[in-house]
Amino acid sequence: MRNDPELWAAVFDIAFSAAGFLRSPLFFTYHLTRMANLKGASIVIRSITTNKARLLTTMMLAITVMYLFALFGALSACTQQQHAARQ
Repeated sequence: MRNDPELWAAVFDIAFSAAGFLRSPLFFTYHLTRMANLKGASIVIRSITTNKARLLTTMMLAITVMYLFALFGALSACTQQQHAARQ
C-alpha cells in the first residue's frame, strides 16, 4: 500500500485541492502539471505553441468583436437614457 503510486497520486490530488480551496488558488497548479503528462494535453499544448500567428490573429479578432459589442452597448444605453430623460 505504501508503494502504490495511484494511491499517492489520489492523496496528493485531494490534499492539493483542499489546500487550493482553503489556503491559496496557487495550489491548483499541481493539477495542471498532472494534466501535462496526458497524451491529449500534450497535443493541445503543441498545437497552441506551433500556431502562434493563427492564434494571435484569432485573439485579436475576438478582442475587436468584444470591443465593438461593448461600444454599441454603451451607445445604446446612452441613447435609451436620453430618451427616458426627455419623457
